[in-house]
Amino acid sequence: MRLLFPLLLLIGFSNSLLAQCDFEATVEGDLILCPNANGQLFTQEYEAYQWMKRAYNETEATPINGATEQFLDVSSANDVGYYISVEVTLDNCTEMSEEILVDSWWFLPVTVASVGDFEIGNMGEAIICSGDSMFFEINLPYDTNIIWYKDGAEIVGETDSKLVVHEAGAYTVQGAPSICPDYTQYLGLDLIVEVVNCTNTKEQPAEIAKLSCFPNPVQKELHITSTHLIQRVQLLDLTGKILLDQAQHHSSCSLNMEGTPAGLYLLKAHTSAGIQTQKVFVQ
Repeated sequence: MRLLFPLLLLIGFSNSLLAQCDFEATVEGDLILCPNANGQLFTQEYEAYQWMKRAYNETEATPINGATEQFLDVSSANDVGYYISVEVTLDNCTEMSEEILVDSWWFLPVTVASVGDFEIGNMGEAIICSGDSMFFEINLPYDTNIIWYKDGAEIVGETDSKLVVHEAGAYTVQGAPSICPDYTQYLGLDLIVEVVNCTNTKEQPAEIAKLSCFPNPVQKELHITSTHLIQRVQLLDLTGKILLDQAQHHSSCSLNMEGTPAGLYLLKAHTSAGIQTQKVFVQ
């Protein structure tokens, strides 16, 4: 027993040297910031605080000058990509929190899809027939605080993601992602729309125009025939984007479809009798 008692004292003394604080500091708050935005981090309530900061390529955190309160202001400009921790003291015991990474949301630029019954002019303008309409749609993630403009002026009441267009003009849009509603971004260009009289060139349904495309579905080569002279053929995706545009001068022609992603497309044949359209499935 005389030998055991000193040994127990030694073990108890060693454990007291290794003992940690009876609390665990954590960092909470705005861990993901919106672009060009500010946020705030915080920890629990203690007697003293010292916030620390470490770049990803550094091995040790350094104290942030003046950051000795429970709350720490952070910004996307100065703190995104840095690791933040806090050293706290309570009842003469000091504890360091685990590091957290301050991150940021990021978004692609604003884009707009053009959909509907329209042609693309030589300067990239959308051309619609008088009495017809098309629509523009601002793409995700821009779904909040949307404002559409025509000829430089706000279109009052048009705040949806889609805008129906039936008048000539220069259109543009601004919007923000719902997760960062103050991050307003602009399209940065004008979408030009022209309205023309299409009495003699009104697009006809494919079954009336007698346009034939085969094989359909197609894998390699698409053969096109018409009852009228084909002057031009265009292949468009469902957003109205022209993927292929070829001049022709025959009543039949062929298109090489190899390399075209599988899906549904629109084939437009400009003929001497007007525009003929056919859906084409690529396998």
